[in-house]
Amino acid sequence: MRTDQIQSPKPKAQSLKTKAQSPSPLSSNSSDAELMEGVRARSAEALDILVRRYEDKAFRLAVRMLHQREEARDLVQDVFLELWTNPYHWKPQAEFSTWLYRVVANRALNRIRFLRIRRALHFGSKELSEEELSSDAEDIEAAIVKKEEREIFQRGFAKLPPRQKAALHFRYECDMPVKETAEALGVSLKAAESLIFRAKQSLKQAVKTAGF
Repeated sequence: MRTDQIQSPKPKAQSLKTKAQSPSPLSSNSSDAELMEGVRARSAEALDILVRRYEDKAFRLAVRMLHQREEARDLVQDVFLELWTNPYHWKPQAEFSTWLYRVVANRALNRIRFLRIRRALHFGSKELSEEELSSDAEDIEAAIVKKEEREIFQRGFAKLPPRQKAALHFRYECDMPVKETAEALGVSLKAAESLIFRAKQSLKQAVKTAGF
């Protein structure tokens, strides 16, 4: 028998089927949707990647709304725990990040009501550094003015309603378009625009009243 007449054995159909069905390995490059499919399949690795991807951002949002780091940390942990327990709360039609921020914001709003908290969202105060204080008199005066402006801004922000604070956080801290801000807050586009506008007007008035 000639060697060119010998045909290589065909792979078994079952082998091809198994190969086609083998899932792609999860990694930090996996999309949110792929990771959520992993969570639904009870992959702790998929949840861990999502936590590493969004925990810091979710925590910053919570702490700015609650103004209490421990409360914010507990809230974010509870959100991810519930994500693991009930992964089907997220629907593939929704952007995962927007959905997650909305859950965190709503939890924070509920917590604010429960604790009757009236102060929230603090845009990161910055104390004068030694370098600023060691410069010449003019630089020191300018640094003090900037510090006073920040404090006035923060005091004005503390008086805003929680939803206005959340709206500004999404729009400027998270750099989210107004449409995504509306989705994160669970309100219409027009309502989100109104929240942002009213918050900015209140802050401008606070700065103007202080003489800046």
